[in-house]
Amino acid sequence: MLTLTYTPGALRESKNLIPLGDNQIETRPGAHQLITGNINRAIGWGNRIAFERYGYLLVWHAVETDLSPRTANLQMCGATFQSLVGYGDREERLYIGSGEDIFYLRRRANQPGETQYYEAVDIVNEVKDDENQPFSLPKARALASWRNRLWAADGTHTVYHTEHDKPHYWDPINAIEFQSGTQNDVTALCAFGNRLMVATPSSLWAVTGDSTYNFQRDKVVNGHGAVNQRCITSDGQRLYHLDRNGVYQLGEDEPLSREIEDLFRAPDNDAELMLDPDGVWLYLLYDGHIYVYNTLKGGWGQIDVLAKGLIQTDEGVGWYGQNGLWRMVSRYAPDTDNSGVSTPVASHFRTWPVQPNPYGMTSYNRVFLSLLGTYQSVGEYAVYPDEDEPSLVNETFDLYRKEPPYLDIGGERLYEERPQRVYAEIPINVANEQFEHELKAEGYLRLISFEPNYTHTGS
Repeated sequence: MLTLTYTPGALRESKNLIPLGDNQIETRPGAHQLITGNINRAIGWGNRIAFERYGYLLVWHAVETDLSPRTANLQMCGATFQSLVGYGDREERLYIGSGEDIFYLRRRANQPGETQYYEAVDIVNEVKDDENQPFSLPKARALASWRNRLWAADGTHTVYHTEHDKPHYWDPINAIEFQSGTQNDVTALCAFGNRLMVATPSSLWAVTGDSTYNFQRDKVVNGHGAVNQRCITSDGQRLYHLDRNGVYQLGEDEPLSREIEDLFRAPDNDAELMLDPDGVWLYLLYDGHIYVYNTLKGGWGQIDVLAKGLIQTDEGVGWYGQNGLWRMVSRYAPDTDNSGVSTPVASHFRTWPVQPNPYGMTSYNRVFLSLLGTYQSVGEYAVYPDEDEPSLVNETFDLYRKEPPYLDIGGERLYEERPQRVYAEIPINVANEQFEHELKAEGYLRLISFEPNYTHTGS
């Protein structure tokens, strides 16, 4: 699997390849571009997306709703809340904090011919002072929904919460402070079953209880925390967090990111961590690059895109940045942009140097590959003496055996999405002291086994 430090036999590059365990890897799913333009921040909201573009706030739900003049910024954070609006009636809302105020988004009851499907609604604190003026709302930099309350952190060591089922009732006395002798402000909030996890840069706390009268806080991790609100994630059973030293799972002392620890030599305040809806893949965004960890089998891979953020909706996980917002859809699908142009997913791995014979030259005779591929996908194998020299051998081969069944639709063939098992034996017949192996593919690839055949010729 992928490592960023020299490890013979491991991968120094694993672009658009994700680890499956048992030394198997496969091409990442193809992605569809949902939104165009330069996106700096986005929040998943069920099957909808609230996002910033060119400083303004919009909502995507198959089509875009422009909420200008409502603005958005890089501190935008959000939490969903089922707000009680009548006897037994609830309205699904996305509450958004901007570092300055709190407001919410909701679906509009449209009149015929209207295209404004969503709207942003300002809120006023229902708690008032002695002069009958509403108290200020928290300047939320982190938001969470837990125990039918909204919780907000404002960049200090204090976390505020509303009354039960009253998301606009922010009493200043409903506040919990998190201090442990060092100046560590709260950076992230995350609902985690019957606990609310509160993170600082160097600690994790758990809030327990079910009412204002019995909420209590306990420090559960000392020495590791979360960089920002987007660096803590959970599926309800497990919790992962990213601090300046790496990626951790709650309850484990050792980081999950040992193989890629060189990343964290330079800090990234905009890093992100996101667990997919199935709880299998953990996505790490660091310095604009996306890395993928298999939480069940272990091992890291990489998605070969430049991104500013990660996004999760009910339909899946994706990324956004200067080239719009993309969501992964199917393991066999190509990448398809907003205009319908498709491009096969290009994957690529390269190993660290392997020296089969520590005492001299090695004859490299052939390589045996066992893999799954799809129709019209192509692979290319090369071997190098080192990273600076040209390849010794370069061979192209098909990742399929035959044309699969298809439907004829208006003269165009819609092929069945079913991978084919392929066994490839590639003659090499070169000699050298060490070798770096490289495999590229256009289209879906699942590498099951990779077996170079060496013969030592010297000692």
